[in-house]
Amino acid sequence: MGLYLGDGHIAHMRRDVLLLRLTLDAKYPGIISEAAASLGSVMPMNQVSVRPRREGNVVDVSCYSTLWPLLFPQHGPGRKHERDIALEPWQEGITSRHPKSLIRGLIQSDGCRFVARQPRSGRVYCYPRYCFANRSTDIIRILCDHLDMVGVAWTRSSLEQVQIARSDSVKRLDRFVGPKR
Repeated sequence: MGLYLGDGHIAHMRRDVLLLRLTLDAKYPGIISEAAASLGSVMPMNQVSVRPRREGNVVDVSCYSTLWPLLFPQHGPGRKHERDIALEPWQEGITSRHPKSLIRGLIQSDGCRFVARQPRSGRVYCYPRYCFANRSTDIIRILCDHLDMVGVAWTRSSLEQVQIARSDSVKRLDRFVGPKR
């Protein structure tokens, strides 16, 4: 769900078949293989494709099915940040039981972990932190709601950005998100 909300879309193909495509950064083979395995577990009878694109350093992980709109009713015309995105009650039930999986997918798609360097009083303080950026305020709200569920403190540095900087919250995220691989 998190990878779909961040880097995924559903395209209408011929004969009313739909293609779920996740466009992922090629430098993270672990995320790519996890994404392919996840699609395969959701649609075990359908082939999952992993193909590098000619342009850019990206890989498309995709799978055909007519069922994608049932699983991802957030699908619709236009860009995600230009339309309402909300989880259905049945999706909220699943993600509230498994909030770490949703958070992990969102951060792996539109987030990062880095070391902040803050000069102060002639010294440079270094500490790890997470950042998540998305143009959809609805997707940001979904992330923040799920961070609250697992006790991760966050701040909004802008309308499109969430920061996790408190050391206990960063350590908590490190246990199930960690650096991209």
